[in-house]
Amino acid sequence: LDDLTALAVLPSMIDTPNNRRFAEPGADFDTWTKPDAIAKEIGAWLAKPYLRPNSGALIKVQSGKKGSDAVFNLVR
Repeated sequence: LDDLTALAVLPSMIDTPNNRRFAEPGADFDTWTKPDAIAKEIGAWLAKPYLRPNSGALIKVQSGKKGSDAVFNLVR
């Protein structure tokens, strides 16, 4: 069990086709978090376990300045 990590990723609005479909008129999709950015960070955690947050962590995810990246912040 020492190799297991349980944590929660708390994204802001994720830019998916379904979310766009139900978005409010005039929504700015450039401010939404891209799924690829979330997957890239989780992939890095899998490839390099020392980058992984501690078990039990809550990770807030927001869109980065470029729109295609994401910012991960430890909130607990």
